[in-house]
Amino acid sequence: MSGSQATGMGWVLLHFALGYLAVNAVPGPNMLATATLAALRGLRGVLPFCLGIAVGAGLLAATLRLAFALATEMATGMPLAIPLDLAGRSAGAVLLLLLALQAMTAPPPAVAGSPAARQPLSARAAGMAFLAGALTAATNPITATYMAAQFLGPLADGVAAWLAVLIVPAQAMAWGMLVAALFSRPAMRRVALARHRMVCVASGLALAAMAVAMLRPLFG
Repeated sequence: MSGSQATGMGWVLLHFALGYLAVNAVPGPNMLATATLAALRGLRGVLPFCLGIAVGAGLLAATLRLAFALATEMATGMPLAIPLDLAGRSAGAVLLLLLALQAMTAPPPAVAGSPAARQPLSARAAGMAFLAGALTAATNPITATYMAAQFLGPLADGVAAWLAVLIVPAQAMAWGMLVAALFSRPAMRRVALARHRMVCVASGLALAAMAVAMLRPLFG
């Protein structure tokens, strides 16, 4: 791999990570569950759930990447009315625009903390929390939509796609712990909820900009 190719891959992965950050900032199933459990159980109590989210998000990314790779390979030898690149980027851009609209109209999370309810988790409860986190992340439609858009567009092929799959669990874990740290503290929880609309609008604009950027190569 040449230096220019490595640089290009680095920018694609940075673009992917920033977009995934915007997706994580939208109050979806992962964030809502993490915030609620952090308010009830505290930072240590929500750790198994966050770990489960990281594993589930990684499995979702790997599954989608493999599915799109196999579909692309099967379609390569078939006569198509629309080129794969055009179809993939167009579909990806539409998905991102829909996700941007969802982000801008997302309602604030309803989180009620109760310090008295914070009790140490048993091993069984921790295991259940891990499984719940994994299932929540693996079936998260917001994350799935973003991943599909990326694997149809800028990450349609190449090593960068699999590196992106490795980025997902690490980033999901880091974001989950950040959300847990915020919502486990009443003062920070109030600040986060007060800035909800601003964060949602910023996330939506970032996703819309990514959709436009995804279409630029088709017209340039």
